[in-house]
Amino acid sequence: MHKKGYFLSIDAFIAVGIVFLGMALFLSQYSFKPPEYQTFYYSTDIMDTLYSVHIYDLNEDLYPYLQKYKKDGSIERFDSTILEQLVIFLYDYDTTGDSKSLEMARNLTKDIVNSSISDRYFYNITIRNDTDTFLLFSKTLNRNGEIIHAENSSLVIPSRRLVSAVVSGTDVELMTAEVLVWQ
Repeated sequence: MHKKGYFLSIDAFIAVGIVFLGMALFLSQYSFKPPEYQTFYYSTDIMDTLYSVHIYDLNEDLYPYLQKYKKDGSIERFDSTILEQLVIFLYDYDTTGDSKSLEMARNLTKDIVNSSISDRYFYNITIRNDTDTFLLFSKTLNRNGEIIHAENSSLVIPSRRLVSAVVSGTDVELMTAEVLVWQ
């Protein structure tokens, strides 16, 4: 009689082990979906900052390129927003071919955006006109030095805005700004 109870307890332990093993295999196949809200907030916050913050609102001491461009006269209109100033730089590059204007747009974007996003997120900031797309800043390297592309990500959140800026006298240039954020 003792032996019969002993064998039944071993059967129970084996059954419980099989159930736990089955649950572990089932749960290991469950794919993790990163939370969308944080990525969405980063994307919209970057765009809102670029779209609504004026040059005169920025502390020059925190942004060395901004300070340099104000002092050397590259930025003349302090009442323009950051995106408007980027459009002015890109318009100058597009019409004159002067690569210095493109470099100034990239440096200003890097200066303002680079320190504001967590290392867990990656992003591209581009501005498009009718004919060209200008990549102003891209953060695609993780902490291990690996490149993480948006195409390989399970969650990519875009934020787009139409930007107009008075570029020379009364000429108005219209461009589309886009921020892509992914994990």
